[in-house]
Amino acid sequence: MMTVEIWYPGKPGSEAGMTETAYDLRQYLGSNKGLVPDSANKLMPCSHCYRDLPIDDAHGPYPVVIFVHGLASMRLANLTANTLW
Repeated sequence: MMTVEIWYPGKPGSEAGMTETAYDLRQYLGSNKGLVPDSANKLMPCSHCYRDLPIDDAHGPYPVVIFVHGLASMRLANLTANTLW
């Protein structure tokens, strides 16, 4: 199974009132994820990341960047770079 995440520029201002995305790192623990209770789990915040915003169609065209994180990493390891792109 492969997880794919699509990042795109959102329409400016459409994030107003929305909560920034945060990731639960327990998803990478496989069958051990149940060993970390909610009380001990800290979500990984993603600054300026919002889900399901309308795309910024007033600007562009935008380039397509395909980012492959490598074998010994995870897709969340480069959140800062991803938000800047």
